Amino acid sequence: MPDIGMGLAPMGTSPFGFGTPAIANSSSTKVLKKPDGTQGAVPLIVKGDFVLDETGQKVGADAVPMQVQIALFTERDRSAVRNFGLDLALSIFTADAQRKADTAVRLALKHLTDKRAISVQSVTLDRVSQGGAQIVVRWVDLATGDINAATLPLGS
Repeated sequence: MPDIGMGLAPMGTSPFGFGTPAIANSSSTKVLKKPDGTQGAVPLIVKGDFVLDETGQKVGADAVPMQVQIALFTERDRSAVRNFGLDLALSIFTADAQRKADTAVRLALKHLTDKRAISVQSVTLDRVSQGGAQIVVRWVDLATGDINAATLPLGS
């Protein structure tokens, strides 16, 4: 029998070692339960932490909504991915704050709109208190047709 490793049979006796490799389409594998009981493809993350169910298992979510959430709640250029995230360096009290918020959100979600995964319907900047505001982003998951909204708090 040949040595398994760097010798005559680098990966075994066949191109993949012994036996046939198991093949799974990772984009269709949904192994995590969502809060509604259906299966999710990715772990649900809220405020930077995995959400766990009562048994300590990770709660699932759909991939596209999680990608939107991560893009919107990651500060621009604060991740390993270059030019990724939302630039929150905007003043909510300037005359062009709505335009700046719209541009920042659309830039943060550009990788998903370019892939035709989502369509951004609207970006609205609303004042909610004397020193605070929120950005409400309405978007459509183009694979499912679901209309979604994300709210980003700004200020105090």
